[in-house]
Amino acid sequence: METIEDFVAELNVMANTYQIKPRKVMFPLLESMKERFNNNFRFVDFQLYSHESLDILKQEKLRYVKKQNFEMAAYFRTMEMNCLNIIEFMDEYKITKSTFIYEQNTLFYFCLSWTYVDELVKKFFSELDKADSVQPFNGKLNPIDRFL
Repeated sequence: METIEDFVAELNVMANTYQIKPRKVMFPLLESMKERFNNNFRFVDFQLYSHESLDILKQEKLRYVKKQNFEMAAYFRTMEMNCLNIIEFMDEYKITKSTFIYEQNTLFYFCLSWTYVDELVKKFFSELDKADSVQPFNGKLNPIDRFL
């Protein structure tokens, strides 16, 4: 593979192929990518940000407004706005399933479900973090950079 885009494309095929063995195929590819491009890794859990979650947050906000508990209503309004921002981000980037995206020297894994592969990628990224191989993302990935 020649370019970072080639690596990302191959990783996305692997992430959505449940018959692969991530420890034997995907992780060596990620390590090779790290050595070649010296990039950072970030695991982002978007599993809870869905239209269903948005509806629940709206209902909770209205429930607290009716009880005149405006502090809790404001809290759920903030959560609702965060959820909406993330849903809009996923729509903008056309993220419909767990996927790798490369941006500003950082390889993101946006997790939208909890498959075997998702769990292993999270663990692998966590191990990289423990080894001080992961640097904080200081770039700007609009509009959700404040949530990362």
